[in-house]
Parts: sequence; structure tokens; C-alpha cells
Amino acid sequence: IEKTAFISQPATERGGRDTGCRTALEKSDLFVKRFAGRQEVYAQAKSGRFFPACANIWSEDCHIRLKDGVFCNECEIRKFLPLDNSAALAHINGTQPLAVYLIQSDGRICFGALDFDSVGYNFEDLTRVVEVLENWGIECLIARSTTAGFHVYLFFSSPCAPALFRTVALAALQISGLSALALEGKRGTHVEIYPKQAHTKNLGSAIRPPMIEPRLIDGRNCIVTRKNEVVPDQWSALANAKLVDPVHLEKLIKINNFQVLELKSSRPAVSSGRDNRSKSWSPSDSPSRSGTEWLFRISPGRGSRGQAGPYPS
Repeated sequence: IEKTAFISQPATERGGRDTGCRTALEKSDLFVKRFAGRQEVYAQAKSGRFFPACANIWSEDCHIRLKDGVFCNECEIRKFLPLDNSAALAHINGTQPLAVYLIQSDGRICFGALDFDSVGYNFEDLTRVVEVLENWGIECLIARSTTAGFHVYLFFSSPCAPALFRTVALAALQISGLSALALEGKRGTHVEIYPKQAHTKNLGSAIRPPMIEPRLIDGRNCIVTRKNEVVPDQWSALANAKLVDPVHLEKLIKINNFQVLELKSSRPAVSSGRDNRSKSWSPSDSPSRSGTEWLFRISPGRGSRGQAGPYPS
């Protein structure tokens, strides 16, 4: 793949579709628009871990350095660096790749992701999940991750409750048989759903988006087709990604009678235990305790394992 395929072609209009963007400003604008996570801060990698981008990180009074349990968003000396065009461009150029905190300050998300980076999953597993989502009328974007594996992204037309996305994502995994396989120990680990929380009092989980152009040349960190072929015009694919209406997900949950459970486990898996409390999902639902992670259990309703249930029109 030639580098010019990604950064030198002029932008044009074909059939009313946005064919991508080529200037640095247009690229960074699109990146921030599509991967619209928490705006006041993003995450930077250090020693294999993500930390909030902060002008005072690792200073003498930094609570990460002190390890005293104080969250970064409660730190009295925090000086977060915002997810702006400058940060986005540094990611795109590969000079400072970043990760995005998905849950915004109001508790909602503008995109969600499924992480197939775990050992033991292959592209065929991913396509089964994508087919289930598409049968439900949900369009996805598939991207190769930085080193190995794949991410599946969903972008929303308006801010969405994390519980809404996570419920539908786990339903697709279960119908595809993947979460059950993870529970039975037949795979390395489970497929991760981002955000990993439905609610958080901290910054929540972060994910590294694609579009790092030096990695695109190597065929990594790039958008691919349903056949795992690199899309030639990466920015066009991102610009033309179809947006999902959160109301569509809400109808899907209601029609199929999907249910949620509040679990103490950190795995997105079906579980039954005396501490689990079942409840029907409502868009206004929120955890009763600050910082509680919500995970989900799916009642198959009119669908069944291996076959997607009905979807709203």
C-alpha cells in the first residue's frame, strides 16, 4: 500500500457522498467528530498502560505516582490536555498515538466498539457477529488494531446510553456463540466491549482508534472490508460510516426482551449468582451506586443462539 493512497489524493464529491478529507485540518476534524469521546482529556500510553494526558502527570504531587487511590478527575493539580485537533493530528501522524475515553462527561457515548484482540478469535468469528448486527439493521466499521486482532466500531447519530450499546453488543456475541465459548474456556479470553462500564465516576475505559497513517502503510490500524481487505481510501470510509440511531437499539432491546443484570464480575458474560439482580432495561436506567460496572445477561426472546431475532423497522 502506497503512502500516497492515504494522504495525497484530493477530496472529491461522488453521488453526494463525502469521499474523505485530505488536508491535516480536515483529517483531524473528522477524527474528533467520529471518535467523539471525553473532550476534556484523552489517554496516552506509557509502559504498556494508558494514562490521562495531563501536564502535571508524574509530578511530585501526582496521585498516580503517589498511588493513594485518588482518581485523576478528582485530582487537585490536574491539568488535562483536551482531545483537540492538535492531539488528533499527532495521533494521525504517528508522533503521539492516543486512546479515547469513550464515556463523555454527561455519562453518554457517541461510539462503541468490540475488541477482538484476544488470543483465539479469528476474522470469521468477527464476521459472524457483524452479520448479526447487520441483520438487526446496524452498520459497523471494521478496523485492524495496532498489533494484532480487530476492532468493530459503531457510531451513533446522537449521544447514547452505554448500557444500551453494551446490551445489544453482548446479545450479538451470544447469538454468535462467542460469549458462551469464552465462558466454557474454549477461547483465550472474552471479546471486550467498549466502554467496559455502563457508568463510571472516573474516566472509564479508553480505546486506541485506527487512522495512524504510518501504520496504515504496514496494513495495521486501518479500516478493512468484510473480506479483511484494506480499504484503499481510509478517510472516505470513515467519513461515510453510517450512524446508528440509539432509538433503534432501544426498540431492538424491547422487541427481543433483552434484559440486563448488575454483576460484580468484570466479565461480559451470562452468569447466575445470588448477588445478581435481574431487571428490564429502560433508557433512563442508571446504576444505583456511583462507579458500579454494569454487565448484561440476554433473554433470547424471539431470537435464539445462532439466529438473530427480529429488529425494528
